[in-house]
Amino acid sequence: MSNPMRTGGQGDTTYYVRNGEQIARQRRNNSNYGSTARRSEAQQSNRTRWSNVINFYKECRAWMPKAFEFRKRSQSDYNVFMNLNVADSPYYLTKSQAQAGVCIPYGYLISQGSLAPIVLDYTYSTDVWVSDIKCTVAFEANLKVGVLSQNIIDNNPAFRDGDNIALVSLRYQRDAAQMVYCITSYYELTLDVSSQAIWGQQELSRYFIINSETWIAIGAPGGGAWSIAGVALIHTRKSGGKLQVSTQRIDLVPALNWDTWASDSQKAAAIASYGVDGVVLLEPGR
Repeated sequence: MSNPMRTGGQGDTTYYVRNGEQIARQRRNNSNYGSTARRSEAQQSNRTRWSNVINFYKECRAWMPKAFEFRKRSQSDYNVFMNLNVADSPYYLTKSQAQAGVCIPYGYLISQGSLAPIVLDYTYSTDVWVSDIKCTVAFEANLKVGVLSQNIIDNNPAFRDGDNIALVSLRYQRDAAQMVYCITSYYELTLDVSSQAIWGQQELSRYFIINSETWIAIGAPGGGAWSIAGVALIHTRKSGGKLQVSTQRIDLVPALNWDTWASDSQKAAAIASYGVDGVVLLEPGR
């Protein structure tokens, strides 16, 4: 007795019967991975760069609803963040590194809107960032948030009562295997000229340097295993019930060098790590 004709799929081969004949068709490998992959190396490397952006987003997603002025209702914060950053991200992560949460510091675009950007200038000698927010009030033990707010508004036409100045602080840590991990912190100062709160009791006062200088500077409190990698200041405002924000990137410490994570050898390792059955990266769980 002859063997029956086969139909259906097995592996990457599909079997069917046509005009009484057994036909086997090899399916094309349209994934990113594997020796028969049809996508180019450039397309494969693009996919391996997603992981670092996604892991960075996970660190920021709690405050991302305040980050994007032009987000459409059909878009998630994740969609906007990825669209703004994935093409620019230079670092490659292997599958195991991505799953472990490895994240290399980078100057990602973390907000986008119509307000004027806040400019930061890193100073090597003092290890601080000096902003372009003019402030002539001297720090005193009983300095009120209302007094500070009024001074900022008086000296900076871009700011109004009720606006927020948000600080994003990016820190990193290396483990024993030299894997790099990031954490971000988010703090807000609401400009409230009537506030009687003591500035020195606000969490943000640990970072803002307000003294006899004429600009607000940002320092990094010492201590702990996490080192400072970069900061950003974001100007936010609610106007007519709508969000307005300034467009800002993380301003990195210039001396830090992460080039090994953008090397050809790291790219090759990242592509190879996914194998034929590559996992498509999806939006992080909420």
